[in-house]
Amino acid sequence: MVARLAGLLAGLALIALLFAQFLVHERNRLGPHPELRALGDRICSHLPCTDAVWRVPGAVRIEGLQFQPQGPNVLRVDLELVNTLEQPQPWPLLEMALSDRHGRVLAQGRWRPKEFLDVTAVPDLAPHERRSLRLEVRGSPQRPEGVMVWPL
Repeated sequence: MVARLAGLLAGLALIALLFAQFLVHERNRLGPHPELRALGDRICSHLPCTDAVWRVPGAVRIEGLQFQPQGPNVLRVDLELVNTLEQPQPWPLLEMALSDRHGRVLAQGRWRPKEFLDVTAVPDLAPHERRSLRLEVRGSPQRPEGVMVWPL
């Protein structure tokens, strides 16, 4: 009987620790559940947690993607970032993949907001803001036939 009770208590403690880990490490996915986000923030006020950027998934959209080779091993990518919500959103990381005509990835990279905005302080995207961006990719191994960009 004591062994079963000890096993039950150990199982409940494990479940509680896994739930706390979820609240801490997945805080950016808890936008639709503010009560869980508040609980995760409360836990992080007592523990050393990594800073999570709070963003509603799918709220920042990429439109008008165009790319143009600019010379040997230089590719210019123009796009628009759109905040689709009625509230400000943090700038996302941008991930880009260059592919050949068969869809094979030739190169892949990631840009932080400070890298593509050319500013030191990065304000949030305003509600319904649409911002045109230009990225330059240097050193592509071949001439790409396709470009995919997505926010993280």
